[in-house]
Amino acid sequence: MPPLVRTGAVGSDTLERGGRGAWHTGGSAWVAAATVLLVATRIPVAQGVTLGMLASAVFLPVWWPVVVRWAGYRWIVAGVLASLVLGFWLTELASATFPTSQRALIFSSVMALELALGIGAVIWARTLIPAPAIAVLFGVGMFFASSGELDPDTNLWRFRLATPVTIIALALAWYVGKVWVQALTTVVLIAVSALNGGRSATAILVLALIVVLAQSWGPARSRRTSRLRAAALAAVLVVALYNVGQSLILEGYLGESAQQRTEAQTAASGSVILGARPELGATIALFAHRPYGFGSGTQPTAETVVVAKTGMASIGYDPNNGYVERYMFGSGIVLHSTIADFWARFGFAGIATGVALLAVTINGYLRRLASKQAAALLTYLAVRTIWNLLFSPAHSSLPQIILTVGLLAWVVVRDPATPRAAVETPAPALDSAPDSRA
Repeated sequence: MPPLVRTGAVGSDTLERGGRGAWHTGGSAWVAAATVLLVATRIPVAQGVTLGMLASAVFLPVWWPVVVRWAGYRWIVAGVLASLVLGFWLTELASATFPTSQRALIFSSVMALELALGIGAVIWARTLIPAPAIAVLFGVGMFFASSGELDPDTNLWRFRLATPVTIIALALAWYVGKVWVQALTTVVLIAVSALNGGRSATAILVLALIVVLAQSWGPARSRRTSRLRAAALAAVLVVALYNVGQSLILEGYLGESAQQRTEAQTAASGSVILGARPELGATIALFAHRPYGFGSGTQPTAETVVVAKTGMASIGYDPNNGYVERYMFGSGIVLHSTIADFWARFGFAGIATGVALLAVTINGYLRRLASKQAAALLTYLAVRTIWNLLFSPAHSSLPQIILTVGLLAWVVVRDPATPRAAVETPAPALDSAPDSRA
């Protein structure tokens, strides 16, 4: 295998050229591809460390000089490093009144490191491999990732296949580059998701379809004012889709199961979101009780459980059903929100890290939307990641966050070896011919 060589990030960033292009020749591209696959597969080694983390760490001297040019990545790394320190300090502070666990401390710290290393590996791969190929590799890795045994009555599509299959299918359609291929693929996924009762997935895919079709009209723009218009359009679409989608679900268009779940959640708290995510009430109560967080190795006490239950009861949810004790506080503090989980474990540094992830996702996506380069996959990943940061557990959300942030991060520090023209050249349209440059 040829020796690894450092590659200029800006000039060869495939996503900046419309997301498609040829693989770079040489061993570095294959190593980057293997690393991305391992990061997604999450093969465990010990103490929460995965084989993908080890691969990313081994090649860190190769990819760090390239990846550090992305401003968003520097913010995330700074947040992760601060989280490691503050999480340990908060654990020591809490040890006088709370039980602590060294195993939990190591697990939380490793999870934060997995985030930084994984995003770095994906960004590095972007300089060597077409972005859709990265997404396909990541989807394949997620497909084969070990996630435990499912109950025989569990919906296999919703809880095991939906995410990796959607990523792979939309990535392949993105690589083809034709609007109609992306639209047709998205329509098929919408149908499958709706038939399997996937309310949120169906809504996100409908949004992705609308964006793909809308981008086929009119010329691309890339100025800041265009990003503001894109943000306004995205907000209007999300609000409209939420209201229309809720009405359709309540009328039974997505099946009886989805209708019953939505009716119960709305009746419980007056809102589908609050009904589906009552942990938000617990998070608000715990933040008011201990705003600086608990610590990466801190375990809950009976008082912690009472505070959380009180917050959940305040939004109309009955917390006395075993869920709070078994899931939320059974082996630590799990608040069903990545940012909330980061806050509980890493304090204000965890919040800062979560906000950085949110900012990179939103800003990176709006850049694509404004220049009409928001492929269906990018819309799907961006919306899912925003949802996960707000309403899904940190550990299970990490793979999607890594892929999304890695694909949507942007370059602000120009490679001195790269001519300015290479940086400022507009990206081609989605249905243009694939870039043949190596």
